[in-house]
Amino acid sequence: MTRLISLVVLPVFVLLLNLSSAFASPTLNTGLDLTSLEVKDIPARHWYFGEYSIQQAKDQPTTEALAKRLAQTIAFQTTTEIDGAFSLVVEGATVDSILKEDTMIQLGWWVKREGEPKDEFKSELKPEAHCLVAQFKGNQTELMLAWHQLYLTALDRGYQVVGNGRTLINLHSNTGYMMAELQLVIE
Repeated sequence: MTRLISLVVLPVFVLLLNLSSAFASPTLNTGLDLTSLEVKDIPARHWYFGEYSIQQAKDQPTTEALAKRLAQTIAFQTTTEIDGAFSLVVEGATVDSILKEDTMIQLGWWVKREGEPKDEFKSELKPEAHCLVAQFKGNQTELMLAWHQLYLTALDRGYQVVGNGRTLINLHSNTGYMMAELQLVIE
């Protein structure tokens, strides 16, 4: 089980170590595929997570240990099971705050049912959400810039942005390349 957790989780946390590059990158290529834009209703799901500022997340001295501990907590200390992609959730962000290192994020796993809180981890039901969805394919350092671009695109198209977003990480490599689905809650 630990080996499986390492194979699934470790590459994702490389992303956190490189978030700081996103704030300094002047590139206009954000990896966001605007041709993939669609509006979707995302069903309510249970979420098991820890909360961190972007600064805290990238400064974690042992991100691999954090990833393993979260997955092991779910597997061995709760009555729930992992049921989805490792994800990053931002709540209450604005177009500008998504680029700030003090923005709070949640890192965790989608789970089958509510799990018991353990240590700094907790569980909650994320409500159904009406989202503008786009696919991201690019370097992990461009992720926050892609989020910024998605916010601006939503506003430009006349959507009211609620300020909540979910990044479902589908693929991540040691080279920094990643594929993810960005879900921006709109009204």
